[in-house]
Amino acid sequence: MNKNLKRLIEGYFSSVFSDISEKYNIPEYELESIFDSLFAKEPVTEKKKAGNTCVYVFERTGKNNKKGDVCGTKIKGEGEHCSKHKAKQKSNDSDKKKSKLPKLRNTPSKKDDKQIEEVIEDIKPKIILRKHKTLGVFYHAETRFIFESPIDRKITGKLNDSDVVESIADSDSKLIEKYKFIVV
Repeated sequence: MNKNLKRLIEGYFSSVFSDISEKYNIPEYELESIFDSLFAKEPVTEKKKAGNTCVYVFERTGKNNKKGDVCGTKIKGEGEHCSKHKAKQKSNDSDKKKSKLPKLRNTPSKKDDKQIEEVIEDIKPKIILRKHKTLGVFYHAETRFIFESPIDRKITGKLNDSDVVESIADSDSKLIEKYKFIVV
């Protein structure tokens, strides 16, 4: 029963990390490492450096490893990665610089929670336009706004639940502001 519960929880968090990663363009392994560091008894990076072993975190499940596992191979020479993952060190460093989320300590305070919420609200959501099969117009699936073209992204109207084009209402102003759309 313990293993089933563990698998269930891991599956849930995996899907949550995947959704957050897709929506806010943050690598999944970075979210997992933040989550792991919150519940570690001591900081994970210090634990890894102390043993002079490779700190590379596997991004997918392979033949001899599991997604989220640490390589742990002994390092010959200097650096944080073994010879196999030395090339990944540079790409991981650049991914960390691109991250828009603040780094968290082991015990986050209420102040940190507020900062994270502000950062998440400031991140512009990814906008994907789709072409409507019957109407032939481009629209945003989440908001149902219709656009002139995928290149000239100006709102011309909105689709209702029965796929009829309507004009934009005053109540849509919050969505327009959130996605930073331009209205014709």
